[in-house]
Amino acid sequence: MGLRARNGFWHYEFMVNRKVYSGNTNIPATVRDKPKAKRIEDEAKAKVKSTKTMEDLHQSVRRQLSSGAQISLVDAWGEYKQAYKKKQASPAKEASYLSFWNDFVAFLGDRHKGVRYMHEVTPGMAEEYMGHFQNNGRWVKGKTAADRVGASTINTCLDFLKRIFRTLHDRAGLVENPFVNIGRVEADKRGGRDIFTEDELKIIAEKSRDEYPDIYHLFMVGLCTGLRRIDVCLLKWSEVNLETRIITRVPEKTKKKGVSVMIPMMIPGFYEYMANLPQDGEYVNPRLASLYMRQYGPNQMTNTLRNFLQVKCGFNTQAKLSGRDRVVCKKGVHSLRHTFVYLAAKSGMPLNIVQGIVGHLNQDMTKFYADHATVEDKQIMMRAMPNYLVAAPTAEMGLRTELVNALVRQVGELSTGERKLFMQKMQAQLA
Repeated sequence: MGLRARNGFWHYEFMVNRKVYSGNTNIPATVRDKPKAKRIEDEAKAKVKSTKTMEDLHQSVRRQLSSGAQISLVDAWGEYKQAYKKKQASPAKEASYLSFWNDFVAFLGDRHKGVRYMHEVTPGMAEEYMGHFQNNGRWVKGKTAADRVGASTINTCLDFLKRIFRTLHDRAGLVENPFVNIGRVEADKRGGRDIFTEDELKIIAEKSRDEYPDIYHLFMVGLCTGLRRIDVCLLKWSEVNLETRIITRVPEKTKKKGVSVMIPMMIPGFYEYMANLPQDGEYVNPRLASLYMRQYGPNQMTNTLRNFLQVKCGFNTQAKLSGRDRVVCKKGVHSLRHTFVYLAAKSGMPLNIVQGIVGHLNQDMTKFYADHATVEDKQIMMRAMPNYLVAAPTAEMGLRTELVNALVRQVGELSTGERKLFMQKMQAQLA
């Protein structure tokens, strides 16, 4: 402890309350200048002691303002679960939130051992954790935890930590939310996803149908519905009507808006696949649902799928983008959503019908089109789409496709009443 000459300058090192402080005085390491360096060391020590005293005073005031209420970090998750919330999270999101909380508590246990209660967490600790999360990923590295995480994960973690401290504010005796002034990070510039080609889909079907049935299920449902991975994994039988051949679900991403999508099971082979699945549980695929709701389950699923596509199928699923150190995923489950839209457009399905099925709500015009996509429209158009995960289209299917394409060209010239009669006529001819 004390002053030491290092790299041509005097450096100080001292201890206050069993914590070591050190720094560079920027004073040349000469005997003549040592008194100057000593004064800088004394000033730094006095500043630390003063700051420590003010922190103790601040904590005392905080405890008086909070009337002694407190919630331990260990009990916080249970208290949060019991607290009133305007909207309950899905099981998958809840598992993700719990993983964020456990990681934050582990960070505090390693870096700030004296912190045991929520009211003891300071903005500095919150900022330190989020800085680590952004630059190095999770504090506790699981088997599938990446060294760095994307902007979406960072923002989801930050939003949750803000929310748990806000929700338990009064009961935990908080004077301030330690995360409230931390801003969200900008979204990653990843570029668009690539679609799967017809040949690739046929290879995927061949490699997965018997040996990897859950992967085949992901691709079959994703390709034939345009649903996101979370919606494919958590799809319930209560949302599937085999009599009307329609799937009705509120996508997880747009749950706050409460807008459902109605997806006819009209793509060749898809209804037959769904009808032959065992209906022995709440979820259409209980194994995928269980895995997705497990902690680190989505990451494990991503790694398994990437290994399948790269090793078993021989596909290149990643790409190096300009200006980024890491590669990004260019082909995965979400690519099925893009592939669905591509095949729908290729089959002549009008934009409003496509958007009514996939449920895009990010633009006002998209919603306008989606509102005009009727179930009848969707049923007819989806009959014309190819399904490369089942047998090759028959000659009859080809004739139907030609019929649909010919009739679609007439839609723009009809009034609303004429259009309704026209759609009935199309159904009769395709029945």
